[in-house]
Amino acid sequence: MWSYGEVLLPLPDTSRRIDIRDGSPPSDQVKYVQKCGGIDLANGSSLLWRNDDNKLELMQFHPQEQGLNESVTIAFPRNVQVLPSVAFSETGKNVMMVIASQASLHLVTLTPLTEHHSLLSDLTASDFKRAFFSFKSAIPVTFCDTIIHDNNGLLFISSKLSSPTVICISSSSSQAPETLELKSTGLLGRLWNSNSEANRSKAVHFGITNGQLSMISITADNQLRIWSSTGECLFTAVLDELVDYEGDLEMEVKNAESEIVIFVKVRGNIFKYRLTDDKKQPLMLMQDFGAPNNGLISNFNCETENIWIVMKEETENGSHTSVKAFDDFRVVDLSPSQSPEEYVDCKPHEEIPRMVLQRSTIMPSALRRALAGKAFDTVPEHITQKYVQNFLTNEARHEGVSQEEYFAEFYDTVLEYNERALAITGVVGGQNGKVMILRRNAVGFIRPLTQVEAICAGLESESSGLEISEEAGDVLSSLIPVFNEIVANSDVMELVSFRLRNGEAPLSVAKELREEIAALIADSHRKEDLEYQIRNMADELSKKTSEDQMGNVFTAVFGELVRLIEIPQFSEELDLDTNGANAHESHKYHLLASTTRSIGSNLFTLAQLGLVLVDNLVAKYNYGELASVAEAFGEIISNLVTLDWVSSARSVTKAKANRSEMNFTSSRLGETFSSFSMNGSTTGIFESAVPSESQLLEAWLAMGGIHQADAILSSPNIEALGIEENNLLGRVFAIIRLLSISNERMSLPVFLLETGQYDLLKKWVLLNKYVTTASTKQFIIS
Repeated sequence: MWSYGEVLLPLPDTSRRIDIRDGSPPSDQVKYVQKCGGIDLANGSSLLWRNDDNKLELMQFHPQEQGLNESVTIAFPRNVQVLPSVAFSETGKNVMMVIASQASLHLVTLTPLTEHHSLLSDLTASDFKRAFFSFKSAIPVTFCDTIIHDNNGLLFISSKLSSPTVICISSSSSQAPETLELKSTGLLGRLWNSNSEANRSKAVHFGITNGQLSMISITADNQLRIWSSTGECLFTAVLDELVDYEGDLEMEVKNAESEIVIFVKVRGNIFKYRLTDDKKQPLMLMQDFGAPNNGLISNFNCETENIWIVMKEETENGSHTSVKAFDDFRVVDLSPSQSPEEYVDCKPHEEIPRMVLQRSTIMPSALRRALAGKAFDTVPEHITQKYVQNFLTNEARHEGVSQEEYFAEFYDTVLEYNERALAITGVVGGQNGKVMILRRNAVGFIRPLTQVEAICAGLESESSGLEISEEAGDVLSSLIPVFNEIVANSDVMELVSFRLRNGEAPLSVAKELREEIAALIADSHRKEDLEYQIRNMADELSKKTSEDQMGNVFTAVFGELVRLIEIPQFSEELDLDTNGANAHESHKYHLLASTTRSIGSNLFTLAQLGLVLVDNLVAKYNYGELASVAEAFGEIISNLVTLDWVSSARSVTKAKANRSEMNFTSSRLGETFSSFSMNGSTTGIFESAVPSESQLLEAWLAMGGIHQADAILSSPNIEALGIEENNLLGRVFAIIRLLSISNERMSLPVFLLETGQYDLLKKWVLLNKYVTTASTKQFIIS
């Protein structure tokens, strides 16, 4: 129904360069497509790579420790291209790595200086000379694969000049490299050794079964051939599905104990084969996946149970690249989650400095490049909202244009750079079930879906684990998606969102824009589809009740939806001690915070759709009973609008409260709050601290929010709060409870009060002026 599933985190803005000066280019140049890959390490980080002509970019990425992220670019001599395959193997604290160019093969051992350093921090050019092999002359490799086996680095290559060859180097510098040409005896050997183009390989890959290494190749005439580690040909078969295909293809191999699973990509199709020791039928075609809309698959990953693809398709607006997953032949779309900056037309120009600092969607590299292109001075290392505000104001004055005009032009520039920053390289990871999308300047983590999101994505409600009626499942999977298609991206719905985000009463907003929503439905080409969904639901419900009770039954059905996304009353006793909290560690919580933004944005969108749809049903069908459901959606929106604001606000921590002198409880909030001056002055209760700016959600988590969330997860009343497991989703829902206005502990306003962020505190008060919770009213009145 909506965009979700990918949580974006930025890659390092800069990359250290290491030059490898040995080698010369081959006489016959071969160009390689850009590929990528990586390994998930035991410490929770990932080591990633991608090739680009004569350069190889290595990145160690820590989702929890962003400060340890590092990028290194390995530059080989000009026109000596890096081969598009890198292999890793982790052993203890060390990681072995095999890298090859057209002129050389290298086996490198990466060792961190300390646990607080990246694996790449001590990497130098000399590390590439400890175990390496220089080819007598550069090889115009056409296809290749690398692997680390028994602490040896192996390169499997096919070229225009020779038959497939395996080169092996040892980590021991005293052991000379070995070269193995794959040949056979008899008729097959004579055919193989001929120079017939039909016998040239157009895909090669290593495979391992029962610990034994094998080499796999697909020839130009679409034969599958497999060799043992000694070079003996073990198996050959024609791939009937590829008989009439003459173009390039790509092969990936998934190893198992007693079988090898082979994936072959041909344009927009992926064929999945299984090779076993069954003598009657050793090779079997298991599945055939086709890209939707006749798209072209440019990259795929088969490390997990699903197949992940990067697909390019031509649309009316030009070419479009997306990432999709094949799950039992059901295609699931994944793209960056919605965020506040998508509502640019409704935002005043003074909001732009804050909007461009949103790490969830605007990459820091995009903002830095936009500023560098216009600034006369060097852009500071830490870009703050105040710096952006002053820069844009001064530049607008210098250019002699209005702030509105200059700010809008600057925002367009940022979005242009951001589009480049989010260009997709490929899908990586998956060894431990953690799939990532590697983009030009970002990594996209595929987060797990909530049960409600899964149903909206097309999962059968019976399979979701939710206890809901069939009709309620149809509302989520059919009715609301059709309604969303009608109103999404419309000026009316943007106005609804804008007014709600400014703290207006949800029911009043829905009623005032009721006629505009009705006109939008009447003019939509999906009008009949929406009416069909409503009639179909009414027909099904009429079998269970009389006509005059339809309003009550509709109320019950939509009431189930309310129950799924509502935020329960929260009065949990929490330990609010924040000893050990550090505002400078907010970077540790980017992944958790971005996941919270993604899920919160979808819940907020769903609640808005539910409110507007129910209000439309009340007006059109006179189902007055549904008014109570509209009120319930309004309560949900009031809870989520605070989370939506926290997700996009910037925090400037000016001071830190002395906890020993402050003991906040819900009963004392009014008294405590009134004892402070709202002009920013302190009264001796604050300790001075170095001002720092970060995103409000991350800052709150670092300064005690994460401690409170973990306290909820260890609470015996966790099920009453609708939280089932202590995992990523469990933490997100704990955070949503803490930030909602139904939280009598007032976690967020207390944090803002302690840190002297009065402007943000006033905004919180403004957003929550329509709430009915007694403790919140008391706090606001104070």
